[in-house]
Amino acid sequence: MAETFFQRAKYAQVMERYEDMRKFMEKCNRNQEELLEDNKFHPRERRDGQAKNKDQKLTIIKKFKSAIEEDLDEIIHTLLNLIDSYKLCNAHFEGKDDPNLESNVFYSKMKWDYYRYMAEYKSGDERKIVAEKASEVYKKLKKLQSPCNQFTQLNSD
Repeated sequence: MAETFFQRAKYAQVMERYEDMRKFMEKCNRNQEELLEDNKFHPRERRDGQAKNKDQKLTIIKKFKSAIEEDLDEIIHTLLNLIDSYKLCNAHFEGKDDPNLESNVFYSKMKWDYYRYMAEYKSGDERKIVAEKASEVYKKLKKLQSPCNQFTQLNSD
């Protein structure tokens, strides 16, 4: 605000309107004095204003975070449903001759990763539920992966 009055005073000087220049400088000085007065006698109000500003920023950040989490939930649930609906991980392996063994391991690992990602940003009971699901998928993955690893090791010899 004071800068605006100061700029106007400069323009008035260039145009040789000295009376206007004096008025603008008085307003500029008055504005500066008011700012000094406010800062000198009202630091508590200024701190309160800063606290309100921080609270506003915090609420904006929380809203943004929840929106991102909702988007992630939607995407991850869509992918998990897609994996489950096409039975990409639900097929039982028959042993080393099962043609779907590697794809089952791959999609089980994907499913496990998605549950782990969800566990990173969930909290409370939701986090426990997602972590349990991740643990279940991991146990199934270990059962699938061990014959696959054995088969790979046998072929590499």
